[in-house]
Amino acid sequence: MNKLLICLLGALISTNQALASSNVIQQNTNIPISITNSNAPAETELEQLMAKDDAAQAEVAKWIQDNNGFAAQGRG
Repeated sequence: MNKLLICLLGALISTNQALASSNVIQQNTNIPISITNSNAPAETELEQLMAKDDAAQAEVAKWIQDNNGFAAQGRG
């Protein structure tokens, strides 16, 4: 228990606290923890890009649905 507390204290004062903490937990409990830095510019940009991709896919799905409806009416 003391070793875990010492490792967590070291993780708290390290530069990448979240990653260091997850590594300590994984080493001592063998349970992997996924940590993402939501403040990272690349992470923010990826989230925005994924949202735009989802919107584009939804728009294409609507076009396909509209086209299938038109085709059923003989106007496709």
